[in-house]
Amino acid sequence: MTNNTAAWKAEVEDTAAKLQALAEADSLIIPIYTDLHTSSLKGESFRLLIQGLKEISAIRKPNAVISLGDNLSMLGRTEHASNARIRELLTGIFDQTADAVGDVPCYILHGNHDGLGTDFFDREFWYSIVGNHYDNQKARREGHSAYFYVDEQKSHSRLIFLSLPSGSDVEAELPTPLWEFGDIQLKWLAETALNPESMQEIQNIILFCHVPFTTPSESGVMTAKLGVWTGVRAAESYIKALCGWISDREEAEKILKAYASHTAYHEEKRNIHADYTAAKAPLIACISGHNHNDRVILPGQQNGTHPNHLPCPQILIGGADPRVNPELREQIQIGVSMDILIFTPSKGRLSLIRLGDGEDREYAAQV
Repeated sequence: MTNNTAAWKAEVEDTAAKLQALAEADSLIIPIYTDLHTSSLKGESFRLLIQGLKEISAIRKPNAVISLGDNLSMLGRTEHASNARIRELLTGIFDQTADAVGDVPCYILHGNHDGLGTDFFDREFWYSIVGNHYDNQKARREGHSAYFYVDEQKSHSRLIFLSLPSGSDVEAELPTPLWEFGDIQLKWLAETALNPESMQEIQNIILFCHVPFTTPSESGVMTAKLGVWTGVRAAESYIKALCGWISDREEAEKILKAYASHTAYHEEKRNIHADYTAAKAPLIACISGHNHNDRVILPGQQNGTHPNHLPCPQILIGGADPRVNPELREQIQIGVSMDILIFTPSKGRLSLIRLGDGEDREYAAQV
């Protein structure tokens, strides 16, 4: 990897010029990073990430900053990291992120490596670290939920953040994350986050989720195992079970399709009842990390062998540390990858400017 002052300066100047050219009065501007996979607050990718946030914020103050999860590397496998160490690292990452952008709210999602032993998500542990500490009290949560939504008045947009995995079974002989949204979160999505009556001033919806919806809903055959740490004991888990899927993906898709088609959604078994006939704010995109690569997958298109069943594009963002991105790791020039989302409703345009390694992306939103 090569990194020098001149290359970084040129990258920042190029990003700033694009930002100034694309941003309009009604633009929603949000730097997004994901899959940092760090084990230290002194790592080069993390240092450049914070430096980039500072420099971009000095040029054009963003509306928010988003972390899509997997901030930590798999410390439970490389070391038996205590819960106190996990807390210290996560708090350090988010504190420095918040400090880099001043009074700008930070909306923080967890991944599957942001919890006990870094492999097992626990809602209360996560809430005790993140809670409402970084979002300037803008996140609308359900109790201590890791899922929430935010209304951005400037662009008349609702940002919906989904939690996955929804928990973990750390007491099982083979501990595993719970790869599902779960009935409680699906009910919240259908009846609260997408409730047309709560969106009188909302004209656009953007979804965020650590795991893409193109991820298969079945785990496949369990074979090889890997040593893990639950925060209190050493154990083994199936590698396949740690990699992630969405077991109730189809139910979430049905809810989003019903919303997009202005119809009702009823699921008696899950006790979910929603009427979207008055819905008016379109689904602009679903933005995810987890897969460590960059993709824009339009409705009906394939991501490998897996189609996008959502009624909106799915946008995948590669890791903040480009070494985890198989398409970038052989050609790293800068050493960090961060996207700056610019959503401009008046132009019907969603752009992602890349600061660091990787490419810019843009598509015409359906507004």
